[in-house]
Amino acid sequence: MSDSVSLDIIKETAAALNGRGLSTLEDLRLWISKDVDKGIVLLSESAQTSQSLLTALLIAEFCDDAGRSGKPKLGRYWRGLKTFPCVVKLYVVAFTEARRDKKFAFLPNVGKPSWHILRQLVTRHSRLWYNWRRHWADALVILVLPALLVGLWWRVDSAKRGRAQVVSVKRSAEVRAFQRINDEVELTTAQYLSDAFTSTEQVRGRYTLVPLAPGASLDSDQILSADLSNKIQNRTILSVPLKAGTYTREIFAPSEAVLVLSPREDRAVNQVAVSREQVPPTTLQIVLLAIEQSGENRSATVAILKEDLDKLAALLGSHDAYLSQPVR
Repeated sequence: MSDSVSLDIIKETAAALNGRGLSTLEDLRLWISKDVDKGIVLLSESAQTSQSLLTALLIAEFCDDAGRSGKPKLGRYWRGLKTFPCVVKLYVVAFTEARRDKKFAFLPNVGKPSWHILRQLVTRHSRLWYNWRRHWADALVILVLPALLVGLWWRVDSAKRGRAQVVSVKRSAEVRAFQRINDEVELTTAQYLSDAFTSTEQVRGRYTLVPLAPGASLDSDQILSADLSNKIQNRTILSVPLKAGTYTREIFAPSEAVLVLSPREDRAVNQVAVSREQVPPTTLQIVLLAIEQSGENRSATVAILKEDLDKLAALLGSHDAYLSQPVR
C-alpha cells in the first residue's frame, strides 16, 4: 500500500465497500471469488475504489492468525498495514499546508487528525501484540539461544579471568600441622581467592595451623602469621587441657596469650591442706595456636618456651589451666 494514502482515504474506501455490503475481509474474499481474474477490477470500478488498496487488503490476511483472519472491519486491516511514522508524516504535511493556506483558521481542524494519529498508534501496537502472542515460542527461542551463548561465554571468560598463579603444596609433599614451610610449596594455576598467596616467599619460614594435602592451595587461615612464626621458633608445641568454662571467650587463636596454672583446692602439701590463696598461681607466656573442644572437654594447643616446659609438666597434674589475654 502506498505511503501517500492517508487514513481519510482508507476511511472513505471502507465506507464505499460497506455500501455494497462488504464490511469484513471475509466478505471481500467471497465477492472476489466469484470471478478471480476480474473480481478486483470490477469491484474497484463499481465502488470507485483503488485497486492497490484492495490488493493490499487481500495481502493483509497473511499477517493474521487463520482463526482471526477476516473478522475485523476493513478499515482496521488497512490501518494495521500503515506504520505509525508514515501516518505522522502525512498529517504533518497536511498541517503545514493548511497553516500556509488558512493561517490560524486550520486550528479547529487539528482535533480529528490528532485522534487519527493516536488511534493508529494503538492499532499498530495491538496488531504487533497479537502476532507476538501467536509467535511467542519462536521469539523465545530467538532470544534465549543468544542469551545462553552470551551467558556461556561470560562464564568461561570469568573463569579464565578468575584463575591466577597461587601458592600450593607440591604433589609430592604432605605438610603436617604446625610444620615450618620450606620447599614443600610451588606456584600453580588455580582459582584466585582474595586471601590466597601469590608468591612462595610469602609463606616460606612460616608455620602451618592445619595439615595440608598434596596439591592444596594455601590461604591466610591455614598459615601462622610471619610475626608469630618467628616467635614460636625454638619453642615446644603441646596440648594443654583447660578447665571447663574458665578460659576467656574473647581469646582467639592464633595469638599471644598467658597460660595461668592455679592450684586445685584439694592439693595437699606435706599432708596438710593448703588453700588456693596460700599458693600463688603460676603464669607462663605462650603462643596460643588453637583451641579445641570435644563435648565438655577443652584443650589448647600452645607453643611454650623450652625452659618453661619442665615447670609446666610438673604443675599440670595438680593445677588447673586457664587462658588469659595479655594487656597491650
